[in-house]
Amino acid sequence: MAWSNNRELAIDEYDDWTIAVVANKYPAFILAGEAKQEKIGPYQAMTATGHHELVITKNHSLTIDQMPIASIQEIFTVFQQRYRLLAQQPHSQYVAIFHNQGPEAGASITHPHSQIIAMPTIDTNIENNLTGTKRFWQKQGQCPHCLIIGDNQKKPDRVVWENKHFIVFTPFAPKSAFTLQIYPKKHQAYFDQADGQQLKDLAQAFKMALKSLRKGLNNPDYNFFLNSAPCDNQNHDYYHWHWQIMPKTQIWAGFELGAGIEISTISPEDSAEYLRKQISVL
Repeated sequence: MAWSNNRELAIDEYDDWTIAVVANKYPAFILAGEAKQEKIGPYQAMTATGHHELVITKNHSLTIDQMPIASIQEIFTVFQQRYRLLAQQPHSQYVAIFHNQGPEAGASITHPHSQIIAMPTIDTNIENNLTGTKRFWQKQGQCPHCLIIGDNQKKPDRVVWENKHFIVFTPFAPKSAFTLQIYPKKHQAYFDQADGQQLKDLAQAFKMALKSLRKGLNNPDYNFFLNSAPCDNQNHDYYHWHWQIMPKTQIWAGFELGAGIEISTISPEDSAEYLRKQISVL
């Protein structure tokens, strides 16, 4: 493993390196003093103060599903280590971790890599998710994500795979066909709460999920990203962290973009059954 805050890391100095973490050469957020808000006419703006890093694996051609479990676990261990460090920075309100695989998913270079952004605000999707989860928790006295996990275990039509600590399933109302969610079975609000055994099982769950997509959908481009409670010094213990994998199976058109209602050409139950069959012959 190699670390650097300098984009021009001399990789040759580390013959035994496996993962390099470097600053993004074209960052969306940069260390530029204090994060400040300002009003511009009817709008609110904020300086893009933060961190933007790349997590680069050594092999130029191996995608995550082709790596051994130990190597995938190392990736998630690095994610967690950087998450913990960046969450402590004074400007950090949320740490986003994501991976773009292939040009249709927005990857600008072919070498496999993930990205981490620490930002001074909480993105709208997470904020809405937090609000809904908190409201349900206050009214029902339980986590809605845990309820979803329990429902999938009782009626596993949408379950693709599971092990001791994680479950992989297609959501009830996916934004696109063959979307997968990977949840820890134990209620945890923050990704950095996961222990070593959980990270090993998470690596296994990711490998099986991505291999099923590769085999079943002919190696599609995809995005995956983390949903975790913010690092804003507030209590978000009601939340339940998880990962989401979205293969590029369709293009949103006018109705989806305009109405905000997604149309899927296959039911989540049928897509889960199809992906389970791919795993059964791996």
